[in-house]
Amino acid sequence: MNAAISKIALGLIVLQLAASMGQAGVISVNMLGEPFVYVGTAAAGVVHVGSWNEYYGATLLSLRDDSGAATAVSFSTAQNASGSDNGGAAIAGDPGSNAMLDGHFYVIPGETFGDIIFSNIEYASYDLYVYYNSQALTNNYQTFKIEQTNMTKIGSELTSTQDTGFVESNGSNDANYVVFHGLSLSTITLSANADLGGYAYVNGLQLVEIPEPTTLGLLLAGVVFVTTKRRKY
Repeated sequence: MNAAISKIALGLIVLQLAASMGQAGVISVNMLGEPFVYVGTAAAGVVHVGSWNEYYGATLLSLRDDSGAATAVSFSTAQNASGSDNGGAAIAGDPGSNAMLDGHFYVIPGETFGDIIFSNIEYASYDLYVYYNSQALTNNYQTFKIEQTNMTKIGSELTSTQDTGFVESNGSNDANYVVFHGLSLSTITLSANADLGGYAYVNGLQLVEIPEPTTLGLLLAGVVFVTTKRRKY
């Protein structure tokens, strides 16, 4: 009986720790084009959360996370918002994502989208999601770059029809977002370059915290050890 109780107690501890570690922070920014289309109180994005920060114009914005709590993170760009796709996305049952994929900042062929800066990031490790959508363009390619690391991602977009779901770019497919994995800088500067005669678009961004798995891994190993040892006697 005592052995069974011990196993149950250890299992509950693991589940509680896993749940607490799964509560990673997310900070989301909607780039407002004109006319303004707000995400509002809806959830949006591949990491489907609410409490999006609505951004327009080259000003400094203090950001809140997906719980609505204020953070030390600030956001700014080197230019004003640019335009709207007027319904460039039609993801079923997801009005928040449709709104986020509507307005955008963009630059014309041969130019680089100016500095997009997140400062005072407190996450030890995180991923950066960058969403783009032009709707009006076919065979459009853009290069996104983290200036501090020289990491780059190609955002490909091959059709001019409405987006009906989220697709990660592999550099040559019809897609609408890229992900920079495993970042740890407290400040990052993103640029977007219009490639091959196309345009560069940014519709939204998400900083997604990566939970630290080390402690959970050690505890799971302990549970396996205890369980195995008890079975031997």
